[in-house]
Amino acid sequence: MSFTWAEIRKHYMNACEQSTEAGAEFYDHATGAQRELFAALEEREIIATNTRRTVPKGHDAIAWGNDWYSIYSVFNLTKQQRVEPEEAGMRGRERYLESTGQPPEGSVHRYHPEGGRLWLRDLPDEETELLINFKRVPPDVEKAQLVDRPLTPKHLDYPLVYLIASHYYSMHPSKNDKAQSEFFAQKAWGLLDRARKPKAEENRNRREAVQTWGYEF
Repeated sequence: MSFTWAEIRKHYMNACEQSTEAGAEFYDHATGAQRELFAALEEREIIATNTRRTVPKGHDAIAWGNDWYSIYSVFNLTKQQRVEPEEAGMRGRERYLESTGQPPEGSVHRYHPEGGRLWLRDLPDEETELLINFKRVPPDVEKAQLVDRPLTPKHLDYPLVYLIASHYYSMHPSKNDKAQSEFFAQKAWGLLDRARKPKAEENRNRREAVQTWGYEF
């Protein structure tokens, strides 16, 4: 079983004792809580893979997507080579700028995100297609999404409920509400700490040795 946003809202309202304010503020707190989980975790559903962006010839930057949180990898499909992060960031890139204010022409083999753009080097000498993998920023939670599932995986449903409740109580800073905020935050992160991470399970075979009498594998 997995929760829709409507079911998450129902459990959240129970946690918040059916407060009228909690109902009115649900979408704001749900948006904030889901983004907090996305920023903290490395789940598959959080990673956008195989996103293709075309860079026109002579353009040394592309717009940073509204749903990009951080970049994992960039690959130049046109030249069939990996694109590496720019050493020393923007300052490193500026070492290669010519009188035009752009890098020399060649193949795109370096990138640096800054100022809402993904800056590239070298200046592409032909139209270039990039393959980008990145961590996403989830969109705002809205009423129209109540019938949908969150973008987070199923095992995060209850941590998400608790974290949304924690966000609500943190915005109502009486002494009791502060204690409630901390209580629900601890429940959320406690469940996450106890959960077996998919990547950790997949990596077990790399870390564990198998032994039999007289042999070690």
